[in-house]
Amino acid sequence: MKLSSTILVTCLTACSSVFAATEDPLNYRNIERPYIAPKPSNTTTLLEYIKSRSDLSRLSEALDKVGGFSEAFDTDPTWKFTFFAPNNDAFEKNVGRYFNTFESTPKGRWWLGNTMLHHYVPNTNLKSSSFNETYQQFQVIQHPGLRRHTG
Repeated sequence: MKLSSTILVTCLTACSSVFAATEDPLNYRNIERPYIAPKPSNTTTLLEYIKSRSDLSRLSEALDKVGGFSEAFDTDPTWKFTFFAPNNDAFEKNVGRYFNTFESTPKGRWWLGNTMLHHYVPNTNLKSSSFNETYQQFQVIQHPGLRRHTG
């Protein structure tokens, strides 16, 4: 009885090692989208707008890499929000060449997701007229380590 239990445990351990080796624990799983929100045909979503602009191609790639943004921005929202869309020049100026290798890592995707969150301001409808040369800072999150955007 003890021998059969030992053999069973050994087999299960070997099988679990084989299955664990086939999945990279540092990669996110591709989960099929179970639900796609309906949108009116006469509506241009934020994601469609971003993908239509060549100066936002780097942002479009970034949104596809971090979970949830493409799905959220491809809907017709019933809430107000402002998204400060960084253009290709902003990506090059502020993240540099180092980030091109860093962004493929799990921590890089996490950092990229946080960066996108800091460009999203919920429950607002800000316009460019809200900003001028002297009034350029605003709070985008409320956190003990308060972060501010200066634009």
